[in-house]
Amino acid sequence: MPGAEYLNRYQSLPVEATTPSFVERFNKDSFHALTANIGGMDFKLPIVDIGGIGIAYLDCSPEKNPGLEEKGSDALAKMIVSEGIEIAVGVSSSKSEGLFRKAIAKASFILGREVKSLIIHRGPLDDFSNKSVYPGKPIPIDVITGSKYLAISRKQAETLQRWMRESDERIIPKIGLIDDVISTGATTNGMRQEINRVLGLQKDYEFDIFALMEEFDLSVEDVILNPETNQITWCPKQKSNHHTEVIAPVLIPDKFKIL
Repeated sequence: MPGAEYLNRYQSLPVEATTPSFVERFNKDSFHALTANIGGMDFKLPIVDIGGIGIAYLDCSPEKNPGLEEKGSDALAKMIVSEGIEIAVGVSSSKSEGLFRKAIAKASFILGREVKSLIIHRGPLDDFSNKSVYPGKPIPIDVITGSKYLAISRKQAETLQRWMRESDERIIPKIGLIDDVISTGATTNGMRQEINRVLGLQKDYEFDIFALMEEFDLSVEDVILNPETNQITWCPKQKSNHHTEVIAPVLIPDKFKIL
C-alpha cells in the first residue's frame, strides 16, 4: 500500500473490537480518539458519531490542530512531487483550503516550477444558480456530512482548457485531485467527472488522488484472525491511484454481527 500507513492502534485489534459493545464504548472511554502520525508528528483525531458510525474527524485549521496544516502540507507536497503532478485540483473547504494552498506552494518550490492549481466550489445547490458563472449542471455529491453539489465555473473551465493546450493536446497533463480526507469518494469522483466533461475526456478517465487520510470500513473482508493469539490484523485494500498519509477505520455496527 504505497504512501500509506495504518494508524498504530488499529494494526492489531482484539476480537472484541468487532462486537457491538466495543462500538458502544467507542465514543465514551479509551477509544475517544485516534493517534495519527502525519508528516512525522502525532495528532489526536477525535472520534465523532455521524449517523451511527464512528469516524476520526480531521480538521486542518490551525486553531483546531496546531501544526497539522504545516505537517500535512509537507506530506502532501512530497506526494505531489513524487508523482510529478502538473495541475492540482482541490475543493472549497473552510478547514482544508489552507492545507491545499500550502502544499501546492511547497511542491512548486521543491520542483522549481509552478504546479498549476484551482479550487472547485462545493456547496448547496443555490450556490450555482448564476448560469453566467456556472453554465454546467452541478454534480450532486453525497458526503458523510450530507448532500452537496460541486461545479467548475466558466472561468475555471477556460483556464483548464488553456492549460491543456499549453501542455500538448496529444498528451493529457498529469492532474492530481486533492482533498483532506477520502471517505465515500463522492467528492473526488465528482471532481473527476467535472474535469473530464470540461476537457472532453472519457467519462471513466482516472486521475491520481491525494489526501492526508483515507477511511475504510472495518469489516470481515478486511481482517485476518490469528487463532493462536486471538488477534485480528486489519488489511484494507487501497486503490492504486490513491496516495494518502494514513489509513483510518470507520466503525459500522451492523457489519460487526458477521464475526
